[in-house]
Amino acid sequence: MRAIIFLCLLLISCSPAVRYSSITEKTIPKEAKPSDFRKAIINEVKNYIGTPYKKEEMDCSYFTMVVFKNAIGLNLPRTTSEQFKLGRLITNPDSLEIGDLLFFNTTGEIASHVGIYIGDGFFAHASVSEGVTISSINDPYYRKRFNGAKRIIESK
Repeated sequence: MRAIIFLCLLLISCSPAVRYSSITEKTIPKEAKPSDFRKAIINEVKNYIGTPYKKEEMDCSYFTMVVFKNAIGLNLPRTTSEQFKLGRLITNPDSLEIGDLLFFNTTGEIASHVGIYIGDGFFAHASVSEGVTISSINDPYYRKRFNGAKRIIESK
């Protein structure tokens, strides 16, 4: 059974980016997924709140990568720019769902910062100044720099 799960994860991680947008709760390996993957993502986010920011160790894209891996067994790419290539684009912040990846332009690049939407207008991310923290999508700093979200997992 482990070999099958490994093969599935390997195929998902090596497949073209467009396939991420078709991942559903049913395609996540059962052993790696609780009945509600959104709860698993929230629970995993909680494990990292307060973790200090460290470039190459706990930056924003590493945080999103490790949360998805540990919560639901899904391998995301390591960099923000590669993660931005995944999933289905969500441009309206009012349409966000828990688990969507939020992308921001904080350095002049279209996707230089990433976080995970956790509901009620908030997202978790690894901030240079605060480490892993929770921020509001409505904070003027983030609202001005918001470049869209990507839905990696479609719910049915």
